[in-house]
Amino acid sequence: MPIDTFSKMEEHTVFVDNGSGVLIQPMTDAYSYVLTAKHVLEIITDEDDEPSIHPIYKDADDIRITHNHASIKVIARYLHPDKDLAVLLVHHIPGLTLTISSALVIRGNKFTIMGCPSLRRTSKETIFSKYIRDLSGEVKRVRGDCFEVGSDEVPTVKEIRGMSGGGIFVEINGNCYLTGIETSLSGVIGEYHGRLDGIMVSSFDEILTSNQYIGEDLAKILPPHLFCLSRSIPKTFAFRGTALPLVSAKARNYLHQIGTNSIKADSPTPYSLKSKLLENSLFHKDLCEQILDEDYWKCYLEYLIVGLISSNTSIITNDFITQLGSHKHFLYSDTERDWLELLPSIVDIGLPNMVADSALVIATKSSPIQAELTVPLDRIIPNIDQDLPMMFDIGAGSRRISKNTRLLHLEGVSRKAIILNEEKLDALLKSDEDFTESVRECYREQF
Repeated sequence: MPIDTFSKMEEHTVFVDNGSGVLIQPMTDAYSYVLTAKHVLEIITDEDDEPSIHPIYKDADDIRITHNHASIKVIARYLHPDKDLAVLLVHHIPGLTLTISSALVIRGNKFTIMGCPSLRRTSKETIFSKYIRDLSGEVKRVRGDCFEVGSDEVPTVKEIRGMSGGGIFVEINGNCYLTGIETSLSGVIGEYHGRLDGIMVSSFDEILTSNQYIGEDLAKILPPHLFCLSRSIPKTFAFRGTALPLVSAKARNYLHQIGTNSIKADSPTPYSLKSKLLENSLFHKDLCEQILDEDYWKCYLEYLIVGLISSNTSIITNDFITQLGSHKHFLYSDTERDWLELLPSIVDIGLPNMVADSALVIATKSSPIQAELTVPLDRIIPNIDQDLPMMFDIGAGSRRISKNTRLLHLEGVSRKAIILNEEKLDALLKSDEDFTESVRECYREQF
């Protein structure tokens, strides 16, 4: 049973010394992160427990993190030079599922703030979540990457102390995302208005891009669309150019349902697939960051869903992806230009072995002028049968691409399957069974 959003926020909230923090998984299996406010790591020497003008911060060995009554060892700590942010690197913690929000923070956004106030730590609770407090609030002001959240609960300094470094979360469509870190009460000491200061989670990139661990750049935080293929479902099948929106909407809903039902707990994640896809799915390997773009995974998921239909398969597995790729190989470019201009560079891509009568399925950001190549491939790439490396001949039953290889544009496939059949599908709107079967048949004809 999936964890509810409130419990998910609690499960990723930790004590960091006398403050709070948030567990998050970066794009590596070598370690995990705790995100927090820098000032909670400060060595306090003043008798009044007030921050120093020239603060000194604890070394990694002296920082205490507690999660579910267990200690987490800090391996390294990284501080932002100007902002109240810190990244604590810890041993890899399996099962972290919290991801960051990629949406901008704007006035009126509703958020939940969660942390571990000092007042609650004096009790002897056996359930760790009882140490955690949540506050609901609304964004009142945004200044650059900083923002104020106003809470109707109007917490006092005493009540809020210890929550610094805790997460600020947004709930969307039954899931929660980390939007920022709470750093302090707004204003000056003595004000009593219940507003809290936060810094957007995107600011942590400034720490990650300027530091290293064991000689390597720190891993970026896992964005939502790399965590699970399902995160890209709402963006698929835009059907640009539709004349009958009711038809395209119903077709889209059906295709989204196929996508949702096909992704199981053991289905491969984008993060686990990206290394393999990086080898042979990009037109320009020097632009490898494209594989981190949400648009790439939106297109790749469309390709998988259409592949499910064409092969009468229902579940996305690694075996299905391998089999689909041997017949219909996926290629992507973020170019805004005509996709046909990409074709001469096909010979530079390390394509895998492909079976006879195979096709290359090309996806781009721009809409295609035509959906399928109408002339033999050797008109664009002369001597294609001779010029491709011999490595394509390895493997029984496989062959290199040739002038007979079909080239399809992914969006063009949907255009020919749905938009050019809108009148036919419109006549079937009243029958769900006939409509969905007709959608499937239209895709099989084009793919």
